[in-house]
Amino acid sequence: MQTRSGLLTRTGTRLTVVLAVLIATAGLMLAGGATPARAAPAPTVTALSVSTGAASGGTALTITGTDFLGVTSVKFGGTVALYTYVSPTSITATSPAHVAGVFVVVVTTPDGSSVSAPANNFTYTGTSAPTVTLVSPASGPIGTSVTVTGTVFTGTTGVTVGGVTAVFTVNSDSSITVTIPAATPGGLVSILVTNATGTSVNTAADNFTNTSLPTVTALSVTSGPITGLTPLVITGTGFTPAATVFFGTTPAASSSYNSGTSITATSPAHAAGIVDVTVVTVNGTSANTIA
Repeated sequence: MQTRSGLLTRTGTRLTVVLAVLIATAGLMLAGGATPARAAPAPTVTALSVSTGAASGGTALTITGTDFLGVTSVKFGGTVALYTYVSPTSITATSPAHVAGVFVVVVTTPDGSSVSAPANNFTYTGTSAPTVTLVSPASGPIGTSVTVTGTVFTGTTGVTVGGVTAVFTVNSDSSITVTIPAATPGGLVSILVTNATGTSVNTAADNFTNTSLPTVTALSVTSGPITGLTPLVITGTGFTPAATVFFGTTPAASSSYNSGTSITATSPAHAAGIVDVTVVTVNGTSANTIA
């Protein structure tokens, strides 16, 4: 065996050693400052030309942003939308059908997905009436704060408790907080939610029991003959359709429920003197007052 000028010679065979040369060449290339390739940035969404549409879908809009080249999908709240790539900063899309609420429009490319921001929020408005599936608590006095659970609460325009307009706060598309108003009739009442399309249908799920005792705050007439038959209007709270009215211990000659805060009655025959007018409901009897 003989070594000559970097060559390794064996009988009938010559083997050239080039490994050292290859390693040296690679070292020179790295030393020359070659820069590794970097991934392109993920897309961003900076504006929607239209930010509200019907839950049935079909709203056309332009999505503005950056790095849309190679877009692979556009989603509204996770639901795939039809779209057309226009340029690296523009996409046209049509909103898909979706439940009501506020949802994020996300553009995805091979380099990533746009992140959530106020600029890419799209609001779906309800196209059906709300539904109420639960009220909690299901009973309590006037002033009770009640959480109402259901669907299509986004865009709610009103809430009634026993037919009385209530103060409410929409927490989400499935939750509303309601305060039982002072004029709510006593006993079992319904909590109904209304939006631009309609009002929730009364079911056992929306029932609330107002446990407040009735109160009498005023009488439209405060005197009459002992023969009775004096008509008057009783004002108060917590009245029910089945409420009964007493003058002292004598039932009224007649009474008619007007609302949770009003009853029309006719005085019965009674001995001369001052008597208390009281209202009795399923929750109890109004207290004696100077009303």
